[in-house]
Amino acid sequence: LKTPLQSVTMIDQNEEALKDFKLVEPYILDELNCLELKTETNEDDYVVYKCEPDHMLMGQALKKQFDKKMKKAIVELPSSWLRDYLQNGSGKIGDITIESNWLKVEKLFNDKCKKDTNIGCSSDSQSCVMVDIVINENLKQLGQAREIRNRIQKLRKSTGISIDDQIEVYHERKQTAGQTTMLSEVLDKHSDKIQKDILMPFQPVANMPANAVLVGETSYESPEDKNDVITLYICKA
Repeated sequence: LKTPLQSVTMIDQNEEALKDFKLVEPYILDELNCLELKTETNEDDYVVYKCEPDHMLMGQALKKQFDKKMKKAIVELPSSWLRDYLQNGSGKIGDITIESNWLKVEKLFNDKCKKDTNIGCSSDSQSCVMVDIVINENLKQLGQAREIRNRIQKLRKSTGISIDDQIEVYHERKQTAGQTTMLSEVLDKHSDKIQKDILMPFQPVANMPANAVLVGETSYESPEDKNDVITLYICKA
């Protein structure tokens, strides 16, 4: 995703599992391009547990006991029973022990979550993930800041500049006086982030010294307005 998303929420009643997610938080946020990782232990607000029996295994083990009554009981098993079944490795229906590999259990998001147009959700037997998919103006600007960073990195590589070389990057806006554009707002609000990401000075072209040695230049055009353009210059420090 070029435009970042505000948050991703990991849902699991097992607090230890959520702690494990927190340990790799930077990798999750980078992979999903999200700003924030949230965790939620109250599964019942979001998911229901459903299962399917392994008919062959249960039929072989239970013989006639695996009848219509047993199959109906399996279909009607509540989330609490299935949650304990996964945790304990087995469970009882009446006097019959249901072994760990007899049921295929899944966590499914409830209808409320599925119908919420502000979120995207996905789940399996192990984990439940919910992503805030609302794109606001700040997220759009952060997405453009990321594209500017990528354009700088591509220019650096194409000009043979290594990551250890001491260079500076300057930016020049193309806009009508007094006009506010998306890219001008990106530069005003997120230049510090771009500088942090590229690990080199990032300044307006007005600050470029007269004796600066230009190594390369490129331009970046706003996807919303072809007249909203910035030019990027790489110079030797």
